[in-house]
Amino acid sequence: MRKTTVLLLFILILSACGGKVDEVTLYEMNSFSEINDDFTVVITDEEDIEIFKKAVNGAKKQSGNVDMVDPDYKMEMGDDSYFLWTSPENGTVSNTKDTHTIYQLTSDSASQVNEWLSKHEID
Repeated sequence: MRKTTVLLLFILILSACGGKVDEVTLYEMNSFSEINDDFTVVITDEEDIEIFKKAVNGAKKQSGNVDMVDPDYKMEMGDDSYFLWTSPENGTVSNTKDTHTIYQLTSDSASQVNEWLSKHEID
């Protein structure tokens, strides 16, 4: 029963993100609780926003205990916010309201996010 409730909650969170998002704000993180004040990007281009929405909406829940290093970024999309970890081949997100659950980006989405970050010299 608990797994079903958690899954339904996550689906609701993701569907809220699936709605109209006018901008994505991307913060570089020093730690889980500290934003790098020198780095904030507000993304307003619809195609760029779609890259990040697709990444979150297509991410697959990972089982097991979560013990993650400090996130690389924090993303705010509409009313939701997510921590984002990136590497050349992978990407992981976690809703800031539930940091005990992580979601692995698809390889396509991880590639698109990393390409966007590199293109905008954010790494």
